[in-house]
Amino acid sequence: MTRPTRPTEYSDELAQRIVAQVVTGKNLFEVCQRKDMPPYEVLAGWLESRPELQQRLLDAARHQADALAHEVLQVIRGDDLSPPEKQVRIKGLMWLVGRAEFRGSGSVPALPQGRPTRKGLPFGVRAPRRQRGYGPPGPSGA
Repeated sequence: MTRPTRPTEYSDELAQRIVAQVVTGKNLFEVCQRKDMPPYEVLAGWLESRPELQQRLLDAARHQADALAHEVLQVIRGDDLSPPEKQVRIKGLMWLVGRAEFRGSGSVPALPQGRPTRKGLPFGVRAPRRQRGYGPPGPSGA
C-alpha cells in the first residue's frame, strides 16, 4: 500500500484552498502542516514564481485583519469575560491584527538605523542578552 503524497503541482483549486485557510486565521506554516497541502518549501517556491498567488494571499491577510478587528469589537461589547480577561484577549487579538495588516501591506518594515549609543539602541531595537562566555569581555573588575 502506498502512502498518499503531498501535492507539489500548482493548481488554481489548491491555491484557493490555501487562501481560504489564511482567511480563516491560519498562517502558511499551519496550512502546510496538513497532509493535503504542499510542503512549505514548495509553497515558498510558488510565491516567488507566481505573483498572482502572492497577491491573493496579501488580499487574504487583509481580510483576516478585518475579521480579527471585528472579533476585538465583539470582545469589547460582550459581557462574558471579566475586565482583566477582556484586556488580555484584546491585547492578543490586536497583536494578531497588526501582524495580519503588516502581511497584507506587502511591504517590509525598515529596520531602525543608527549605532548603539551610551543611552541605548535606536527605538524599537533591543540589545541581545549577553551570556557568560560569549561576546566581548565586560568591564574589568565586574
